[in-house]
Amino acid sequence: MRLIFIRSVIVLFLLAFSAYGVFAQRAQVQTNSSSLTDWRQANTVHFKVLYPKTFKTEGLSVLQDLENLYIPGSNSLGLRPRKISVVMRNENSVSNGFVSMSPRHSEFFTTPPQDYNHLGSNDWLHQLSVHEYRHVVQNERILTGPTKWVYWLFGEQTAGAVAYYASPEWFWEGDAVMAETALTQSGRGRIPEFSVALKANLLEKGLFTYSKQALRSFKDFVPNHYVTGFYLVSYLRRENGEDAVADIQRRAVNKFYLPFTWGIATEKVTGKNTLENYQDAWSELRNLWREQVDEVNENSFQTLNNRPDEIYTDYKYPRYLSDGSVLAYRTGMSNPGEFVFVEKDGNAKYFKMPGIVNEAGMLSVENDKVIWAEYGYGTRWRARSFSNIKIWNTRTGEKTKLTHRGRLAGPALSKDGKRVVAVETMTSGEFALVFLNAESGAEEGRYKMPKNSFPAMASWSEDGRYVYYTKVLKNRKTMARYDVNSQKEEHLVPWSSENYGHPQAYGNYLYYNSAVGGIDDIYALDLETRQQFKVTSAKYGAYNPAIADGGQRMLYNNYTVNGMDVAETELNPSLWTPLSKVKNISLGYIDPVVEQERKSLEELAKAKSEEKHFEDKPYSSFTHLVRPYAWGLTATTDFNNVELGVISKNILSTMVMSGGYIFDQSEGKGIWRADVSYQGWYPIIDFSFENRGRSDTAFLPVGRNRFEVRNAEWRETTWEAGLRLPFRLTDSKLFSNLTFGTYFGLTQVNDYPYPGDVKFIDRQENGDLYSMRYTIQYSLTQKTSFRDFAPRWGLTSLLYFRHTPFGGDYEGKIFTTNWTGYLPGLAKHHTLQLRASYQRTSPDNYSLPSPVFFPRGYSYQIFKDLYVGSVYYGLPIAYPDWEVGPLVNIQRIRVAGLADFGRGKDGYLLSNVEGDGMSKDFFSFGGEVTVDANYFRFLPLVSMGVRYVRVPDNKDNNFYFIFGLNF
Repeated sequence: MRLIFIRSVIVLFLLAFSAYGVFAQRAQVQTNSSSLTDWRQANTVHFKVLYPKTFKTEGLSVLQDLENLYIPGSNSLGLRPRKISVVMRNENSVSNGFVSMSPRHSEFFTTPPQDYNHLGSNDWLHQLSVHEYRHVVQNERILTGPTKWVYWLFGEQTAGAVAYYASPEWFWEGDAVMAETALTQSGRGRIPEFSVALKANLLEKGLFTYSKQALRSFKDFVPNHYVTGFYLVSYLRRENGEDAVADIQRRAVNKFYLPFTWGIATEKVTGKNTLENYQDAWSELRNLWREQVDEVNENSFQTLNNRPDEIYTDYKYPRYLSDGSVLAYRTGMSNPGEFVFVEKDGNAKYFKMPGIVNEAGMLSVENDKVIWAEYGYGTRWRARSFSNIKIWNTRTGEKTKLTHRGRLAGPALSKDGKRVVAVETMTSGEFALVFLNAESGAEEGRYKMPKNSFPAMASWSEDGRYVYYTKVLKNRKTMARYDVNSQKEEHLVPWSSENYGHPQAYGNYLYYNSAVGGIDDIYALDLETRQQFKVTSAKYGAYNPAIADGGQRMLYNNYTVNGMDVAETELNPSLWTPLSKVKNISLGYIDPVVEQERKSLEELAKAKSEEKHFEDKPYSSFTHLVRPYAWGLTATTDFNNVELGVISKNILSTMVMSGGYIFDQSEGKGIWRADVSYQGWYPIIDFSFENRGRSDTAFLPVGRNRFEVRNAEWRETTWEAGLRLPFRLTDSKLFSNLTFGTYFGLTQVNDYPYPGDVKFIDRQENGDLYSMRYTIQYSLTQKTSFRDFAPRWGLTSLLYFRHTPFGGDYEGKIFTTNWTGYLPGLAKHHTLQLRASYQRTSPDNYSLPSPVFFPRGYSYQIFKDLYVGSVYYGLPIAYPDWEVGPLVNIQRIRVAGLADFGRGKDGYLLSNVEGDGMSKDFFSFGGEVTVDANYFRFLPLVSMGVRYVRVPDNKDNNFYFIFGLNF
């Protein structure tokens, strides 16, 4: 019973936290599209697809795909979802999709990825449809059993959160990857690179604990919940039948309030608990993979890079430079993504750090120049992003931004360095090869893909005549080349589900990646005879070939348990294995699940053969502004406020509204509050209303050295309206955001009880306060690695000014500026943070509220001029991976030292019954210990700790509880 209570409290606490803030803070900037977007819609009984007018053809195709999947994609979970809206975001260059319960809808980011190991041989929108629709089916579970009452009482967001916390994260994504694999000819479950890290860990490090595998680790690289989930879900179905996972989810969600409800349900269905199933599944995989690698006769190669430690690090996409060194893109647990030189002695030398790279699964380097695509962002609209081409000269360090606000990905330089080819994804959903001048960025030609096939990973021939690339159409793949002179395209291999990748032509051969033998290896296609050969034979995987020395040597990536190494091997065609003699040693792990889905596959094939027609109609966001998704009772993180209300956000994220009643337990009074934020125009329009009861206790003078305790109650009504202009300025390794805001406010006070001769400068008496508030917020922070808990470099600032220019009963002014600087510490993942604040207050007869950072350990005091500074130094001291059964999994322990100081000049009296206002110095110091851990095997990392602050002035010792939740 005790565990049930604890589990229930934690679940309710996390649910309350997820809804917290809707009544008390400004709505966040939403991810939405330009106000000029002409939205259209098409409807069926099961789906409403919203798409820009320019995306009509693809939008209707997605609707057909979803309708085809409606029954086949939900059979094995035994659910038929309610109608749902699906939004096509065609201005986003990121390749992604999601299903949300706040409100319930799905969004597709329609630009396909260049990386062949992400896409496989599926059409991107088809893969999104299968994967995201599976999430829709999973979420339908909230309307069955007890959770339907949670839905009716608290809304779909809370009911969805209940289902989320009843099921491990690996179930949600693993089941969706299983669906995309079993219901298509490709899917990530069939791609060896998807699971190569798990394979290497099992064979060289053994089984991690279940907590470590499911919740990840800062010590060892553990593949994410997509990988873990795919194999666990597949194992449960292989061993226990098609309905096993559906039955487990149903039982777990129905008894969400029980501790370890998923494990209890698993044991009921399979006869083994979650830990036993995990151990059996991983033992089986280890044995299967050991048998697989025992059949591998590795080719000879030389590893060129040294590894100074065993921290997981990839040296990806190696390319030769003219001085004999190698350029690589280094990423990993301690590296946020940077170009390095792998020198002849094997040591890696830092070169430059690019911005947020649009990784294409390849890198082009010619004439000592490296070219890549980097994400750029819409200044105002969060659903708009770009993919821009940049070039770095490795000899001079000169950087060139070749394109601006473009949609080009996978760029490659010609061998003479004069031309660039890249793939453009148009907002219509069409694709083209685009040719640019490498100096000016001017477009010199384009080849629009026939039948809207999708090209990827383009590269040039030695003489610049041909461009080679992979090509996907109707869930089939081939390799092709485009003759720049004749402007004709030629297919080089038959269409199939084989996952070709990274084609590189040299001499008579086209080198490429394939897993046709069951392991990712490098193959070669003879361009004259069209014979195919296996070039490498890798234990885990060989990737990203680059040829040099007249075709005598090949540089590539060889996967190891600690990451991708830079490998070099001699090329001798006489040693290559003809494709006809390549033995397929793939596990076929998904095959039993595919057989279980045989009926669904037949239903899907039949549905595809039936032609459907849908009506295209206009869609107006103005007539669809209200969409409640959460209601009922919630609590703040400190449980000081209890809130009863409703939250609404429309499907296109242009209008956010909330309203309700808040009970403030600290004052024992109620608050009526409403907030509206319209974000469909360039400036965000915000409006808020609050009517609240106030209570207070004061000591009032009644004679010489005599005071009377007076309890008081009164009411305050506040109206506020204003504009925000949020700008994303990121164009490099530094994330940059700038927001301007201006607001008008009116506060009215009634029934103020204190006598007129008692004044409180921080409190408004009966009367009206009219004020204007102006803010400028700016942040500039460097991208971080997995282990970083703060940026190595960065700056955040706030400029705040509020005054009373319109008269009224109260007047005052306040100006505040806060600055925080982030600097690297003495070692990696250390952080030095410096804070500085200045505030000038002119209260006249009223002191306006302050946003200043005040020295810790002191209560806020009012001064005409206030100067504050702070020094904070934090570092991790351990990555223990300690677990206490299923209760706690400790991933990281951090410590920090801090010191705050300040000086206030010309202090103001809070009331005319207090002592003299004086100038004052402030100083405090202390430290903190923080533990980053998972509780009850929930995936979100919870940070909890203790902060100690010492105030030497009065010898006070203060202890504070630290809490943070990282979703």
